This record gives sequence, C-alpha cells and structure tokens, in this order.
Amino acid sequence: MLLNADMIKQQRQQRGWTQEHVAALCDISVRTVQRAEKTGIASMETTQSLAVAFSVEYISLLADGGVTRAHSSVSVTHLIMLGSATFLMGLTLGAIFL
Repeated sequence: MLLNADMIKQQRQQRGWTQEHVAALCDISVRTVQRAEKTGIASMETTQSLAVAFSVEYISLLADGGVTRAHSSVSVTHLIMLGSATFLMGLTLGAIFL
C-alpha cells in the first residue's frame, strides 16, 4: 500500500515516540517503520498496525486518503499483462471475423 509518509512521521513525532517505540507497539521491525516514513510503502497489515498504534482509521494513513485504494495494489506489470491480453484477444477476434 502507498501511505502518506509525512503523516506517519507526524503521527509518531506528535506523540514523542521513537521509531523503535512504534516498531515495538506494532510488532514490526524498525526498518519497516523507517521505510513507511521514507517511501510510504507498507503492507496492509503494517498499515493496520500503525493505525491502531496511532488510534486513527487506516484510510487516513493512505497517500490518497483512500480515494483510490482499490487500485493501489495494481502493479505496472499487471497493467502491461492486461493490456497484452486485451491486444491478443483483439487480434484473435479479428482473425475469426475476417
């Protein structure tokens, strides 16, 4: 998931918590907290754990506020594969009807 990295850091700093403290509360590694704060990348489980630790809804931690969260797990590879499959299907259908 793509999180609002600034929001994660802000939530932690407002409470005066270290990254180590957040990691312990969430039962995740310090590296995972660092990654979430730097890149905004985290799993659904980590996002939910952070939300519980900060007493906020997990949607509020998402980079887009949850507006397009259904699409956040779609990778470029998936989109390319889908486009290729659609193209090949078009070619096949075109050959059938010619």
